[in-house]
Amino acid sequence: MTYIKTESDRQAAIKALTERPLGEYGFGVSIITGKRTEKQRSAIEVYCRELAIKLNDAGLPIKEQFLGKEIELEWSQARVKDRIWKPTQLKLYGKKSTTDLDRKEVGETYEHLARFFAETVGLILPFPEQERG
Repeated sequence: MTYIKTESDRQAAIKALTERPLGEYGFGVSIITGKRTEKQRSAIEVYCRELAIKLNDAGLPIKEQFLGKEIELEWSQARVKDRIWKPTQLKLYGKKSTTDLDRKEVGETYEHLARFFAETVGLILPFPEQERG
């Protein structure tokens, strides 16, 4: 297996692929995106904090049962991360921790959430710094 880490590596791989005939079996190619970046970790935190503010401003509290009565809780960064972001990534990728996400999965998790909030409550919130992956 050859790892492509530089532009010259990529150009050499493209040249090798285009010069060789496909043959009976073709080629196998894997793209490895790597774990999420530190910028993505920070962007997830900012997104969760900003989403909490937007949900609270829109009058969309968390409704819980407490001692047989309904109680409304405000959203916080931690509540958004624990109750919205992490359950979404778990359903999509089976990963409990954001540290287990790869770069592409961060962006895809955001895209699912952005689409959901836009369609259900008209809430549009871009991902910070466009650090999707």
